[in-house]
Amino acid sequence: MQHETLTLTPAAQALGWRYWSKVNLTGSGCWEWGAARNRGGYGLFRKDGSSRLAHRVMAEACCERELPRKELACHTCDNPRCVNPSHLFVGSDLDNRRDMARKERSCCKLSAGQVLEIRERRASGEPTQSIATRFSVQPETVCAICMGKTWKHVGGPRTVGRYDQGLTDVRTND
Repeated sequence: MQHETLTLTPAAQALGWRYWSKVNLTGSGCWEWGAARNRGGYGLFRKDGSSRLAHRVMAEACCERELPRKELACHTCDNPRCVNPSHLFVGSDLDNRRDMARKERSCCKLSAGQVLEIRERRASGEPTQSIATRFSVQPETVCAICMGKTWKHVGGPRTVGRYDQGLTDVRTND
């Protein structure tokens, strides 16, 4: 399925110096965000007193409306730093997943077997940071897995508590 990409509108051009001074043109056609980024590599722009995803700010300016939470600013270039409107389209989570599948790109770094091993290692007392390093993921990812917030369909022991508390309590939900 082909998506209609966005076009640069006067509203997008009017985002102002604060926005445009952070954009770097590349040979690939991407307009890469050169300032703060989140852990996923997506640009962050301070607008109306809060941090916003830079590519989403661009998409909203091009659409000349605020996007509801259910609508995503998706990349055709798969470059999270890109804010080029011709590389963006507005779609649902399902649209984004279909686009990823069409390009044979997966959002999952882990298999169900690895998730089970992560839960077992944490339950046996291995530190969260050690597990995160071993599986090349963020400590927060390990915590979400161990608390059952993600990968809910995979069994294994679950931990309760918060990351900064060390996730010391373990319960089994098998």
